[in-house]
Amino acid sequence: MGRNCILRIILLLAFAGIGFGASAQNNGGGIVGLWKRLCEPDPKLDSVYIFQPYKGWGVSAGYELEGHNVSMDTKVDYGIDDISINYHFLLNMDPKMDHKIGLYGYAGPLRLGISQEVGASAGNGKSFSFRLMNNSLSADVAYSRFYSMPQGVIAGYHNDATGEAHEEQIPVRIDRPADLKTFVINASYAFNGRRFSYRAAYDGSVVQRRSAGSFLVAAKYMRGNIELDPDDFMLMVMVSGMGGYVTRQASLGAGYSFNLVPYHRDAAGPRDLNGLRNLTFNATVIPMLTLYNSVITNEYSHKDDGINYCSDIARTYKLQGGLHPNFIGRAAVCYSTGHFSASCRADYTRFLFRNGDKTFHSISGGSLTMSQSGEFSYLTVAFQLMYKF
Repeated sequence: MGRNCILRIILLLAFAGIGFGASAQNNGGGIVGLWKRLCEPDPKLDSVYIFQPYKGWGVSAGYELEGHNVSMDTKVDYGIDDISINYHFLLNMDPKMDHKIGLYGYAGPLRLGISQEVGASAGNGKSFSFRLMNNSLSADVAYSRFYSMPQGVIAGYHNDATGEAHEEQIPVRIDRPADLKTFVINASYAFNGRRFSYRAAYDGSVVQRRSAGSFLVAAKYMRGNIELDPDDFMLMVMVSGMGGYVTRQASLGAGYSFNLVPYHRDAAGPRDLNGLRNLTFNATVIPMLTLYNSVITNEYSHKDDGINYCSDIARTYKLQGGLHPNFIGRAAVCYSTGHFSASCRADYTRFLFRNGDKTFHSISGGSLTMSQSGEFSYLTVAFQLMYKF
């Protein structure tokens, strides 16, 4: 699903570019003229605060350290005739750190990249990203797939001799890694785009001459997909075949970003970058409000033997949550010298979700009441070397 979405969005942006090109052609510019305007310095920016190298071609390579924390608490109350079963299934992904090597190509305001996990025991994860950015507006699309060993606990209730209910937790042995996929769209707008460059500290394609900050508005869409292995028989028996989870979230927010420039030396010109020396720090905080929040639980089908499970979906259970606060925090430092730049960034995103009780009619004829809560959080620390042609 993620790759198809990326392809659709890239095609949409390409058609938008063709439309802009056709408009420019009517003015005698054509697509070549449009491309030159995208690569040349923007005359609307304040040159006292921002230096704009010619944005032609560029390449970068880097190392990324990613940590993923995924936890879900699924509460199930199942009843049929006079039988009632109540339990929680607590699912956590092993919070291992993924080591990735990334390669990125730049062309004007566009960036396309791929990163590959190295040294993984559970499986090699991959990430694909596409970004379109000018000085005020940025939009990026990223698809990631990685593998992690889940940790599970079944929490049930029993009554003692006095009739008082007690919770009992039973660890669930999980032998196979879970398959996790994420698809994320980020967009942000900086109001002080004439004097502030959000990307100055993150890839060095634009240089912040003097310290400046800006208020930001941001939007984020995230889709996360967790698939437990249906061949893990004991796990599937304990969770009644509920092994697939899909979360969708759409959020809006506003925050502030600031670039601190303690050191700067000018280059000879936009194309001749000899003499350029710049050190820029950035800190960004964006509180967000999740407006759309849903979790879909997929129940696997039985194989022909009626005992084991397969990845086919027998039934889906969709729960809708309400408004929920979240936030994004970022920090970066970039040093530029001539055509080279080196940057280091840290990015932390945390999204919580909580859904109320909802009752479904089960296939066996009983009733099933379900509620869910959990957290998706990501920490990325990346080091990148870039060369601007």
